[in-house]
Amino acid sequence: QEESRSIFDQARETIFQMMDGLMKPGDQAALMTLEKKPRILLPPTKLGDEGKRMLRREVEALSLVSGSVELGASFAVLDELCGKFVSPLGEPQPKRIIFFSDLQRRDWLAEDGPRSPGVPQYIDKIQKEGGDFAFARLTSRDSRPNLAVTDLSVSPALIAKDVWVEIRATVRNFGEEDFANV
Repeated sequence: QEESRSIFDQARETIFQMMDGLMKPGDQAALMTLEKKPRILLPPTKLGDEGKRMLRREVEALSLVSGSVELGASFAVLDELCGKFVSPLGEPQPKRIIFFSDLQRRDWLAEDGPRSPGVPQYIDKIQKEGGDFAFARLTSRDSRPNLAVTDLSVSPALIAKDVWVEIRATVRNFGEEDFANV
């Protein structure tokens, strides 16, 4: 029966499980889309009973879109959204940004390099303001392991031809099968 659910439905169910298990009353959550014209569906909202209902309603209303993601525009909207997570004194608050994506190569890379070269600057800015990134790759359970990049950093933040960079990633196994050399 699980195979009959779409990957999109599995992602939706994972979000609901996170709401029920990981998110505590008083936490804040927001929801946005990454697409050609990214949208903020839910601004930062405290997750009391009403906040959870609002988040659940927005997640249930999500539908699949076809076409590529415009990463530059999406990260600009994400930066704007992250800027709304502030303390009463206006200071940036810690936040975890979770991407649910099938990570299509066409969205990230063009023939001549990164499709949106400004994205590393957005990532760096968001991290400096307390942002922590996690990626949940959406794939068919039968086709690939359930591994997710839960932290990613690039140093220096600007990537250029003939310049060495250090890339550090934390990969978490959310599946039942153990993997070596990951």
